[in-house]
Amino acid sequence: MFLFLLSVKYYVKFHGAKNGFCHPYNPCNYKSIEKFLDQDSEIIIRDKQLSSKPQLDEFRALVEKVSKTGSKLYGCCTIINGITALLVKVLITISRSNGFVLNGFTFTNFIIPIFNIENSKDILFSNISIQSCKASTFDSFFYVKDSTVVFNELNVQQTSINYTSLFKFFRSSVAFNKTNMIQNFAFHTHDQPFILCINSKFSILHSNFLRCSTQFSPFISAQDRSRIRLFNSTYDESRHYGLISLENGKSQAIIDNCTFNKFYDAIIYSNVELSETEISESLFIHNFGYDMSMIRIAKGKVSVNKSLFVDNSGDSVFNVSGVSSTMNIWNSKFINNKPTNYIIRCIDNGKFEMKQTTFERNYFGNYSISSSSCIGDVDRATYMDNTGSVLYGYGGNIKFTNNYIQYRQKDVAAQQIIYKESIIFDNQGTDIVIRNSTKNNLPFLEKYVEKNMYPIKTPVPPPMMKGILLIEDIFDKKEKKKEQKEREEKQRKKDEEEMEDYVETDLPPHLRGSFEEYFASSEIQPEVTKKYIPMAGKITGYIVLFVVVRMLIYFAIKI
Repeated sequence: MFLFLLSVKYYVKFHGAKNGFCHPYNPCNYKSIEKFLDQDSEIIIRDKQLSSKPQLDEFRALVEKVSKTGSKLYGCCTIINGITALLVKVLITISRSNGFVLNGFTFTNFIIPIFNIENSKDILFSNISIQSCKASTFDSFFYVKDSTVVFNELNVQQTSINYTSLFKFFRSSVAFNKTNMIQNFAFHTHDQPFILCINSKFSILHSNFLRCSTQFSPFISAQDRSRIRLFNSTYDESRHYGLISLENGKSQAIIDNCTFNKFYDAIIYSNVELSETEISESLFIHNFGYDMSMIRIAKGKVSVNKSLFVDNSGDSVFNVSGVSSTMNIWNSKFINNKPTNYIIRCIDNGKFEMKQTTFERNYFGNYSISSSSCIGDVDRATYMDNTGSVLYGYGGNIKFTNNYIQYRQKDVAAQQIIYKESIIFDNQGTDIVIRNSTKNNLPFLEKYVEKNMYPIKTPVPPPMMKGILLIEDIFDKKEKKKEQKEREEKQRKKDEEEMEDYVETDLPPHLRGSFEEYFASSEIQPEVTKKYIPMAGKITGYIVLFVVVRMLIYFAIKI
């Protein structure tokens, strides 16, 4: 008994001894350990697998009793095989527990709910695996209500759901840390998500998700003021009708330092007024939006900061629709994306703001930004070597200020910026100047002239700006008027000086007209003409001087 009092670890086994020592080399059975349970107890199960109905029944009783005391229960990579667990509603129920720890178990072949956790706090599941399970009832594998639970090093593999969710959280706080989910699927055709959060806080930290699919439902559904946070996690080769769907009540999603690679369909879907989604320092690469947008905002607000979008395709990257929808993009980059239609689409009185964002080597099926009856603000954006139109506006109010656009020569046919029934102006009221547009492009401009659409050949005040802009190289805002006047005055003086050098000659008045007529009628280039006008005057002077000298010599000899 004295040795037992010094120990806080107890070793048990289904076919263990009935004594009370519970030694590693002589473990006791599940029932013998019950009288020694207290808050400081650590129970280690030595069984490698539990699968028969008696084994599962005693395992359930042991877990529920240990959880009441707030003790810790460890397995030695113990497999809990649910192939015989068919006659119970749920395997394990944990209620009113505080500080319970479950570590080192693998649950496999279950078709019934595994854990039902209610009114508990500080519950820790560590090194838990769920493999080859099939949830086909209307209850979730893990149901958490009014509790706080942390899953550390959770692994979920080759598990499917049908008409239910794998995890369901209700008025709870749940966190996944270092979680791996690989090849998990939803076979149903309705909107039941993989993870359902109702009025809950749910965080995913330092985790990886690979080849998961919920084709007709979101992966995470946030409802009724739920808050979702994804941090430093990776999502690869997955397909969902929204990785995160915000619906039914004010909810929030925060995505920080995450990577989305080869994602199919939507990543974010917001359909709740007053909901907010914040994306920062994240990478979106090789994603395919199919016939919808990667990030779709029907209601609510989405903000993107310091994020990178590379090699994405589909209908569009962002879709903003409705008077209660707002999208902000700051300090982000779009590189080599190939949307069928747009990078950003805004309709039906939505709002969008984009600042200090770069578009490089993208192919826009229609436009980089399409705005129909929306309020938009694009400031300090950079467009480099893109193919496609930059901006289309139909109604609404658009600010397009301080932006830099440069195209390749071969993409002239796609270089159009369209403004129709919209207002575009610089934030300081200056004009907009098109540089490096050659004369060869003017017929191309005129070809597109239609009613109420004007080709822009010279700087036009912003209120007049409707129709089509075609740009060869650079679209820049107008320089200051003072600098422009100084440049024009300097050029005028230079032209006057050149005219004085080339037009004034030493020719007598009666000869100058003939030379001017000769050079005007000749095919000599202006540069050659300017060179030989002064030379002709010198030759004539020499001839006159020679004649005068000869005459003086002649008269001198006669005298």
